[in-house]
Amino acid sequence: GVSANIMDAAAPVWIDGIGDIADQYDAYLVDLWGVVHNGSVAFPWAVRALEELRRRGKPVVFLSNSSRRRETNLAALAKLGVRRELFADLITSGDEAWRALHGVSCQDRPAAVGLPRAVLAAERILVFGNGADDAQYMAGLPGRCSVPLAEAEMLLARGCAALSKAEGEFAPATWHEQETVLSAAAERGLPMLVANPDSVRPDGADSPMPGRLARRYVELGGPEPHFIGKPHGAVFQTALLRLSELGVPEGARVCMIGDSAWHDVRGARAAGLDVTLLCS
Repeated sequence: GVSANIMDAAAPVWIDGIGDIADQYDAYLVDLWGVVHNGSVAFPWAVRALEELRRRGKPVVFLSNSSRRRETNLAALAKLGVRRELFADLITSGDEAWRALHGVSCQDRPAAVGLPRAVLAAERILVFGNGADDAQYMAGLPGRCSVPLAEAEMLLARGCAALSKAEGEFAPATWHEQETVLSAAAERGLPMLVANPDSVRPDGADSPMPGRLARRYVELGGPEPHFIGKPHGAVFQTALLRLSELGVPEGARVCMIGDSAWHDVRGARAAGLDVTLLCS
């Protein structure tokens, strides 16, 4: 796989654009929400930066904490006008969680390696959903189904908008309703898998995200959750493996571009990567 070289820097350096650093690195990992788009539109300056990296032959892999699957995000990017030729691949925490539960080989999916049997073997899952594609997400997992709390063997946190009521059935849920379920699950000591470690949505209202569910679960006495996604190391390992498969050589200089000090900077630095932090 690729092991990145860290460029020495005594202090952060301000840059005016991607052109200032493009040739200092061999490949880039790039966050999506807040960096490439805001959920509604792709940022023109981000598209121009991707075009410049492509012109210079720098492979880009998007690395996102989206709880949705890779294909869902690819379709969303196409709709936003982010052309497929501008990036080499896309890795999401939601897709890595799905692959771990599906049983995809752990050899090239580090996220599954650290998960306990209680998670990997659970068949009946209480899902905290995003309210959009929850039924579709679960339908692709053979041998597993979404259930209410009373039947659950584990919790899957991929959103804060809905709760599973039966196989393939989800209902909107308030934060108070989710806290009530969390409290009862904590009493039973059910394991939790978090498919998006973000705590708040960057929507101007600080809407809660699965990371906040995880924190609240521990406060209520539940066991420590298991996280897939930034800043946790496994998803960075997966991204570096993917770059290696794309032909990026051992010892390449890899830079993470993101907008979160907690998820992008913290995670990338722990993985041995330089970081470009967008400040807005």
